[in-house]
Amino acid sequence: MSLANILWVDDEIESLQSQKMFLENKGYVVHTLTNGFDAIDYIKEHFVDVVLIDESMPGITGLETLAKIKEINSGIPVVLITKNETENLMDEAIGSQISDYLIKPVNPNQVWLSLKKIIDNRRLIAERTTTAYQQQFRNLFMALNSNPDYNEWMGIYKNLVHWELTAAGIDLPAASPALQFFLKEHRPDGNFIKHLEKFCGMDDADIMCTLKSWSLFHDPVLSRLSRGLTDRRLLKIHYRQEPFTEAEVTEMRRQIMQRLKLNEQEAAYLAFAGEAKNTTYNPANEHIHILFKNGRVADISAVDNALILQHMAAPVKKYYLCHLR
Repeated sequence: MSLANILWVDDEIESLQSQKMFLENKGYVVHTLTNGFDAIDYIKEHFVDVVLIDESMPGITGLETLAKIKEINSGIPVVLITKNETENLMDEAIGSQISDYLIKPVNPNQVWLSLKKIIDNRRLIAERTTTAYQQQFRNLFMALNSNPDYNEWMGIYKNLVHWELTAAGIDLPAASPALQFFLKEHRPDGNFIKHLEKFCGMDDADIMCTLKSWSLFHDPVLSRLSRGLTDRRLLKIHYRQEPFTEAEVTEMRRQIMQRLKLNEQEAAYLAFAGEAKNTTYNPANEHIHILFKNGRVADISAVDNALILQHMAAPVKKYYLCHLR
């Protein structure tokens, strides 16, 4: 199993074959290209853990290539390799969100240590995330078994989505500070003013721009769902009185897997079944008041019409199949 997939872009890549072999012996898969145009096309079609880019290349420069790569996937770590260390160049490179830079001539150990630093940092973050999730799992389990109400269910769902994205290594870098706050905030802390200020700093354009950026993300489920929102093509829901069979759900997932070239785990996010239950009136925690002609106001539970009350309080349950259009 390889440690990581590396893309190395340099117009003199033939002279770097020994360094490529050195990295491959260390367990990396290294794909080489000689220009920025090919690198941009490659990033669009392939998953890459780290990109190494030479700054001085014919056609488009390393910095120009870097900008295009960040437009496609802002989360890819990029190491810039340059012959000069001028202040303007370094300022521009750092402003373009490089993960590291190396000064030519570089030796194999320099490149290896730079890659190791970037990849080990991701691994350590993932390990810390796993530990934190295990610590929170007990709280989540207790919350799920405490008969949560509507607002508590929303909090549980938001918490699970946060941990799932974090565990997958998705840091959602395109999100604005205001949107990041609501994505990462597990539970309101009672500081209403803080939440209101953040909410006021976020508008429809902020969310739409973020969704458009996520639509280019390498994760196929996140990108597909984001494109669905921006294109107004939401998941389709079928309701009926009887539960959908496992065979029906499996067949829907098979069709999605075949159409989008996804694996079974990914297709499960885009086709799933369940039940929806709703009650028009719950006398335990809801009140409907009736105003009589004589001016008297009484709760509906006090009205002598048991048939109406029974129908309003009876839960309505239906089964659904939700899937990609």
